[in-house]
Amino acid sequence: MNLRSENASLAELRILPAVTRDVDLVVKISAEAYTKIYNDVIGAVPKPAYENYAPRIARSEVYLGYIGSEACCVLVLENQHPTLLIYSVAVCPRWQGCGFATQLLNFACRFAFDNGFAAAALYTNIKMLANIRLYERCGFIPQGSRPHPTRADEMLLDMLRKI
Repeated sequence: MNLRSENASLAELRILPAVTRDVDLVVKISAEAYTKIYNDVIGAVPKPAYENYAPRIARSEVYLGYIGSEACCVLVLENQHPTLLIYSVAVCPRWQGCGFATQLLNFACRFAFDNGFAAAALYTNIKMLANIRLYERCGFIPQGSRPHPTRADEMLLDMLRKI
């Protein structure tokens, strides 16, 4: 169920660092966000849907977005100085369409600016057209495509936003 009709307020989204006890919640949100849509479009589930996030949480790379007390989205950032890699943007299906992915991307770009990164980068499967449109609306520019490192015959699109 999409909550757009319930007028979820964008101002209500709080983005906080994930902590060790959040590992299962981060995996749950990521799996819910990625599994169906990626299976439907590319016939496979990407790594962010099932990976162990404990090491990333220990490195302070994972953030949770909350509406009230409910965690509804996940952001994963990697320091690849001078670029900040936005590794994952995952929004629970019931909250998709409320603008939270845009807020997470804007948060990541502010984080990049505040921490002296020259750019924010991300990548997606070239078949994920809705993702690409979202990233372009948020100021990310396609930089070219490359083969997927583990799935033959798939291509990834690299995108960059200068800070």
